[in-house]
Amino acid sequence: MRRGTIAVLLLAQAIGPAFAAAPREAARIPTTSRTVAMLADVAPPCVSIGLQEAVTASIPRSRFDRYVAARPPHRQSWSDERERLAWIAGDRAALLLRATERAPRDALGCNVVTFEQVPNDSRYLLASLIEAGEAAVSVTDRPGFAPAVTVVDVDSHCRNGPLGGKHYWLEDTRFLRLVTCVT
Repeated sequence: MRRGTIAVLLLAQAIGPAFAAAPREAARIPTTSRTVAMLADVAPPCVSIGLQEAVTASIPRSRFDRYVAARPPHRQSWSDERERLAWIAGDRAALLLRATERAPRDALGCNVVTFEQVPNDSRYLLASLIEAGEAAVSVTDRPGFAPAVTVVDVDSHCRNGPLGGKHYWLEDTRFLRLVTCVT
């Protein structure tokens, strides 16, 4: 892991309470939200990731395989920004899949890992798959999958403050929070 990534993660942890600002302060920070329809089902081969608050995201393995297959073969072989981003996404997918190689299977037959077992950089790919509706999201002790989640963008490009990010909600439960920028 790069020192810069570690520094950002430590900074985000240290100022995390500021990210969840009091309502009076949050009113000045632009926030948008949208509802995203989720997959209604998932079948093996798949990956289930235990998130916060007993929420699990289950994603077909083919989604990760697609990113791995699309990345350029060598780190320096991209010719434009699209190819560079494909390499990053492919690397994130490969790291996540590696974390699931020896993982046990859940009731769906998916390889299951906890959020803590997901490499830090791969968490951004996980979030993008949720935002694209390419995950089936469930809550322990509730039957079936949730039809939708809400994604809340809190100044995710740091145009109005030192920290921005995204929050992922299932009804009234925030199950994922990612820092997207630090200035």
